Amino acid sequence: MNKEKKILGIDFGESYVGIALGFLNKKIALPREHLKRTSDLDLSSKIKNICEKENISKVVLGIPSFGSIRNKIISFEKILKKNLKQEVILWDEDNTTQITESLDYLNANPGKGDKDSTSAMVILQDFLESNQKKLAHSPTNL
Repeated sequence: MNKEKKILGIDFGESYVGIALGFLNKKIALPREHLKRTSDLDLSSKIKNICEKENISKVVLGIPSFGSIRNKIISFEKILKKNLKQEVILWDEDNTTQITESLDYLNANPGKGDKDSTSAMVILQDFLESNQKKLAHSPTNL
């Protein structure tokens, strides 16, 4: 069983939810699959399964400063906190759009949900870089 500490990044969307994995010892985030959002409870269950399978130590959920989706994300955060044993952190995603669009430009044929996974990666990479010193000096590495 892999004991490497990982962080899960989430880009919450109306239809699709992007997922990324961050590796604490490598300080890098990689896009993963996207999930179809049917209900928040179903989505929470899928994320819980990913957390258990991937040995996730922390979950980073992107949130914009404004917009109609902000309240949905706050509601979803409450569901995650209730259903997960991992810490759930809201992380500002306001500056991720331009980076995501640039990365998607490099992908000639992005599929449905690919942009969401790329966004999750950008959100998580920002979190890792912003917390690099804190994470490196933590006695438990989280």
